[in-house]
Amino acid sequence: INALREYCRHFAEELLEEIRIIDPDIIIWCGHRTFCLASEYLGAEGEQGGKYFLPIASKKVPLIPAWHTSYFQGRIPPAAGYKDRTLGKQVIKLVRELEKHNWNGIKAGDFEAT
Repeated sequence: INALREYCRHFAEELLEEIRIIDPDIIIWCGHRTFCLASEYLGAEGEQGGKYFLPIASKKVPLIPAWHTSYFQGRIPPAAGYKDRTLGKQVIKLVRELEKHNWNGIKAGDFEAT
C-alpha cells in the first residue's frame, strides 16, 4: 500500500484530470485496503449510510469500493447464473454498494442465488 500511496500523492492532479476528461457517471475503486487513498489524495467525500462520492466539476460521482477480483474471498454467496464464483460474489457486492446510492433502482435480490 505504501507504493500506491506514494503514487496517489505524486500523481493526484493527473488522476483527477483524467477523471474529469472521462466524465464518469460512476467510479469503481478496486481495492478495499486502498480505498482510504481516494479521500486522502483525491478528495472523495463520505456520507451517512456508507456512500462515497468524488466531487468532479459540478457533480458528485458515486465512488464504489470493490474487492479486486484476484483477492476477493468474501462470504457472500455468488449471484445466480455465474459459473465463476468469484465473479458472482463480486456482482452481489457491487449491487449492494449500488443500492446505497439508489443506482437505477438496482436491488441485490434481483441477482442473488435462490
